[in-house]
Amino acid sequence: MKKVILIWFVTVGLCLSLSTSVWAAPKVTLNGQQLSFEVPPVIDNGRTLVPLRAIFEAMGATVTWDQENMAATAIKGDTKVLLKVGSTTPTINGQVSQLDVPAQVVDNRILAPLRFVGEAFGGSVQWDQRTETVIIGTKQIIISDSNPNYGKIIFPDGGLYEGEIKDGLRDGQGTQKWITGDEYAGGWKQDLMNGEGTGTWANGGKYVGTWVNGNRSGKGVMTYGNGGKYDGNWMNDSRNGSGCYTWPNGDKYTGGWVDDYCTGQGMCIWTDGDKYLGEFKENIKSGQGTYTFANGDRYSGAWANDKPNGYGTYTWKANGGRYVGNWVNGIRDGEGAYYTSSGILYNQKYSNGVLVQNPTSTTTYTPTYTPPTYVPSYTPPTYVPIYTPSYVPIVTGGVIESRIDGEFEGFDGDTIFTLMNGQIWQQSSYHYHYHYAYMPKVLIYPSYGRYKMHVEGVNTDIYVVRLR
Repeated sequence: MKKVILIWFVTVGLCLSLSTSVWAAPKVTLNGQQLSFEVPPVIDNGRTLVPLRAIFEAMGATVTWDQENMAATAIKGDTKVLLKVGSTTPTINGQVSQLDVPAQVVDNRILAPLRFVGEAFGGSVQWDQRTETVIIGTKQIIISDSNPNYGKIIFPDGGLYEGEIKDGLRDGQGTQKWITGDEYAGGWKQDLMNGEGTGTWANGGKYVGTWVNGNRSGKGVMTYGNGGKYDGNWMNDSRNGSGCYTWPNGDKYTGGWVDDYCTGQGMCIWTDGDKYLGEFKENIKSGQGTYTFANGDRYSGAWANDKPNGYGTYTWKANGGRYVGNWVNGIRDGEGAYYTSSGILYNQKYSNGVLVQNPTSTTTYTPTYTPPTYVPSYTPPTYVPIYTPSYVPIVTGGVIESRIDGEFEGFDGDTIFTLMNGQIWQQSSYHYHYHYAYMPKVLIYPSYGRYKMHVEGVNTDIYVVRLR
């Protein structure tokens, strides 16, 4: 007979905060079965309190009551929970857990904060707003009769893993299927994708390459749902290092990448025959570079904001002439010189593209083609598993709106943010961006089993974890 192991785990720490004026006691389900209570859940100071004994016993724990100390003790396996009525500091195996509101007695029943009750034995607690249901789940591990290191893990949300298992965690070679249709097949280490593997998205995206701690890192090929393709280096789930991205229409960039941006030396070839070889910064031409047009004309020199800016040379293929001088936003502006194909020099001066000096020159050939602006037509998505295994930080359900408590100076890889509501969050996605603001508004919202933060005035949202 196959061995079945039930392991409780946390997917989302939940604090239900409903208006008491319209609030009705929510339903509570455990592994799909609705629980019934002699005393219904209540709201205290914006927190939902649920019957402790009923839920703990349904989880398989033994609950005892100490009348003298007004304390409940629950034991399940090697986990011991001690909770005193009126206290906000219960213990789990001797370790203190801080509650927002204390446990209380209602009609001779102990009620405690939902998040604590659900998490005390590693419970999975979720809130279904549509049906106003508290969902508590388990993860089930089924070990193979023939191989003690191989089996299946069935997750509360319907996800399924089949492969090698070690100490109840995905470890070795295995395949994870999410209810969204996403799938990963490859190496695992301590419940995270590690080594060589293939991630497939329901939208048609596919990554084949190296993974480190759940992120694409190392060499890999990503094919996007729209037909675009990137072949190159990755770090922390972003394109970093050298690589080649081909757009669905055939345009191609080959060169350096930093945090998903074309940055550094690179070459872009357009299907219409144009070509740029030089420096890029965050997807735009910036620095020194050479742009060759399909008609044979060529500009070589300084670039800024995706246009010729600074000192540069424009050569016309049609007549062999070339202009050497200053450029501003793609047009000649300032001192310069025109050389004919035979080498005759004409000193010239331009103002906003208009020749204002040496008008006797009959050779004032003007570029007839404006270099296109290099802007990727499609931003590849970031791969984030629907189910985040192993460590899940303390978070609260729903959307959080607040402000940064004090100065904000952007993202620095692992920046810690203190909010006006007292919460403390830390950046968890690899991203650097400087932006100064004083007490900007922030919006924190759920995103594929994790949380993202949007800061007022910043275009890029980042993943964050709650510290307090």
